[in-house]
Amino acid sequence: MLALGFGMYLNDRRFEAINGRIDDLRTDLSGLLTRVKTAVDNLTSKLVELDNRVIKIEIKLGLS
Repeated sequence: MLALGFGMYLNDRRFEAINGRIDDLRTDLSGLLTRVKTAVDNLTSKLVELDNRVIKIEIKLGLS
């Protein structure tokens, strides 16, 4: 009985460690996702800027 109780205790500790690592991974992925979203937003705004510049050039050259 003592061995069984000790085994259950060790398994519980392992699951707690795994849960902690999963929580850390979730936090890391959340931060990464936030950085990716920011990068995509920045890239989108740069593309809009570029498109506006091309439109102005087309208008000046009479291409539109």
